[in-house]
Amino acid sequence: MPFKKGYKQSKEHKRKLKLALTGRKLSENQKKMIGDSLKGRVVSAKTRRKIGNANRGKKGYKQSKEHKKAISEANKGHVVLEVTRRKQSLSKIGKKNPNYGKKLPEKTRRRMSEARKGIKLPEKTRRRMSEARKGEKNPMYGKPRSAKFKMEHSQRMSGEKHPLYGTHLSEKTRRKLSLANLGKKLPEKTRRRMSEGQKGHVVLEKTRRKISSKNKGRIMSEEFRQQKRKDRAKQRLPRKDSKPEKFLQKLCKEAEIEFQTQKDFNLGFQNHQVDLFIEPNICIEVDGDYPHANPQPHLLPSKSSKIQLGHKPDEIMYSSSKIIKTAKWTWEHDAKITQVLEQQGNVVLRFWQSELETEPEKCLQKILKAIK
Repeated sequence: MPFKKGYKQSKEHKRKLKLALTGRKLSENQKKMIGDSLKGRVVSAKTRRKIGNANRGKKGYKQSKEHKKAISEANKGHVVLEVTRRKQSLSKIGKKNPNYGKKLPEKTRRRMSEARKGIKLPEKTRRRMSEARKGEKNPMYGKPRSAKFKMEHSQRMSGEKHPLYGTHLSEKTRRKLSLANLGKKLPEKTRRRMSEGQKGHVVLEKTRRKISSKNKGRIMSEEFRQQKRKDRAKQRLPRKDSKPEKFLQKLCKEAEIEFQTQKDFNLGFQNHQVDLFIEPNICIEVDGDYPHANPQPHLLPSKSSKIQLGHKPDEIMYSSSKIIKTAKWTWEHDAKITQVLEQQGNVVLRFWQSELETEPEKCLQKILKAIK
């Protein structure tokens, strides 16, 4: 029979024993004896909770590597109930999390990131995580982000670093992304950055056809049309200055004339960008001999010794499936632009490319005379 079976110690006696054992280091033999005596013993939930609370938050309390390893080995293959998992999850949410409000060092964050690499979460878990961070539930909701954070985030998600880089998105996913961004008005800076990022981007013929068919028969409101015109007026097409435009700019710079390139004017029937604008009201246009159908004999720009005869009124300068532009149409269109610009109170000077290249001084004198 065990010694003193059924004997209960008083609270005072238990307290004294606890004080006597505090800080006492047990030998390996004693530890083994205690461990053997507890084998097979079922510990109640209340006792386990008391043991857990006694060690929780104890300053300086650290488990040894051997103890951690033993716990890990003991828990291998252990099936955790759904109820238990939910309770564990709730016990570490928000301020209850031991890392709440703490700024972890870079080394720790990197180790945590490396440890999670390659782990593929189930669809159900990913959906739950997504729902948990939507709208006001997101910890960053309503908080302004610094310029540094935005720049770092942009660099992390650009090019090959983007998680979806090289991934072929399904039609369903692309449609969902499109609907999610529908009606969102992006700031001017963001739109400009996106525009810069798309420069040189080759759109497939199939994609262009799809975009065209999507907008076919679409009735646009007058307000939308006006906005499109304003957006188009801000664009500069072509993006690069032509050879005669560069020649005229150089001529004005040498004469110390201040000017503005590609100034936009609303002519009523269209928006038009003049090649050079000199304050307060001088508009200068440089017309290419072929694009604008020079009717006078002129030297070809590439071959200075060869003379090209003037273009005839019925000569076709441009044709497509929708429109045919003759030399006469081009002259009338240029004359209309000049007329409206003059009606708006501007002085319009037009030079042919061949005229500008062969008689630059004469052209410069006309400009100086208009300025005076």
